[in-house]
Amino acid sequence: MCKILHVWNAKKNDSKKNYFTILNKDIKDYLYTKKNLISYDLDLICEIPEIFVTQVYGTRSNLLKFYYDTKFRISDSQSIVNLNTSISEKNNIPYSKSIQWDVKKTTNNYYTHSMSMGSHDYCVALVDSGIDVDHPDLKENILSTVNMVPKYGFRGKEPDENGNINYMVDKLNHGTQVAGQICGTGNITSIAPNLGIKVYRIFGGKSADNIWIMKAIIRATNDGVDVINLSLGSYIVREPHKKNGEMLSNRDLEIQAFQKAVDYAESKGVIVIGALGNDGINIDKRKSFLNSVVKKENITHFESSSSIFDIPSQLKNVIGVASSNANGQLASYSNYSKTDLDVLAYAGDTTLLDKYGKEKWMNNKMIMDDWVLTTSEKGSHRFTTGNSLASGKVAACIAVMNEYFNIRKDPELTRYILKKQDNYILNLYTLLQTKI
Repeated sequence: MCKILHVWNAKKNDSKKNYFTILNKDIKDYLYTKKNLISYDLDLICEIPEIFVTQVYGTRSNLLKFYYDTKFRISDSQSIVNLNTSISEKNNIPYSKSIQWDVKKTTNNYYTHSMSMGSHDYCVALVDSGIDVDHPDLKENILSTVNMVPKYGFRGKEPDENGNINYMVDKLNHGTQVAGQICGTGNITSIAPNLGIKVYRIFGGKSADNIWIMKAIIRATNDGVDVINLSLGSYIVREPHKKNGEMLSNRDLEIQAFQKAVDYAESKGVIVIGALGNDGINIDKRKSFLNSVVKKENITHFESSSSIFDIPSQLKNVIGVASSNANGQLASYSNYSKTDLDVLAYAGDTTLLDKYGKEKWMNNKMIMDDWVLTTSEKGSHRFTTGNSLASGKVAACIAVMNEYFNIRKDPELTRYILKKQDNYILNLYTLLQTKI
């Protein structure tokens, strides 16, 4: 039996309504859950039938009754809160591909554009905060958009969210920036300026339920995408602990459900890309990793032996991505790992900013050599940096590579080619020269 509910014996919060995730083992248990929730005064909020996951809303005491009657796997619903982009700066310099050092390096001075610039036949799913649908450098490559943020948003605390499937306002200006790295074309360019993207909006504000992201992975897979980009992440302490004063049960179920969503994509031949966090942590060293997150996220009442994960980048079959600076070194802000970091991509760093200070850095336009240029809100552009941008580049390269080699729905072959490269930093020209 799963040890998921053993911290739920405190009575003081049993009457308070909350969100819970149920992971059923098969279709029979899933259908039983859906049919019988009403008998326990539990509301069905979200469901993913492909992986037998539901999210419900109700009191802990009613949820416990359901658990004791069924022994189904249940936990508190958790959220993703990290969009893995660092600080960004608007700038009024002329925009052109001549100053895009990152794209130059990745494409061998744009030579790969003569080999392949991507197409709408092999497309990337952007699971993010939405996109500026009217941006002149993006709009021609947007194949579809789906808003997956429910009415009133995260936990009912975002009254401006209307739940309309066509609502596509990028309030965080994050998805728009990542999209420029995937398929920007026009005033700026990208690795794949003809590549198609399908957009799945799962962030209104700064938080999104994990189940929305899982559902987006399933939806994108069913929509026939070739690559799914997740420029987002969260640190999950698996064992029971308190976060901001709230007791959280064992979160292994959330990890399992996330893995099931990735496994579903894998089974349909879809590659999933995940950005590592932007906190400069060696995620292989569990103790220091745990201590860093405990301090950062106000976690208390935890066991020193607790497991911790950078999700989704550490899930099986997710290609973990981090950033390289212009000198080919790991970016100072980037998390890193020997086992779960698969590839670096040029996304800039604060190398010159740290050396010369912001005033000189801006006045002498050193920002152009430190950070990368991408699309931004209201048809604009900006310089920025972060693992989110690196992840977008990798997603684009894989889509271009798969089309170039006519690889259809074969994640194993895709990963083989990617890992065959001698250069740890993403280089599309090298990938396209691979003999397979």
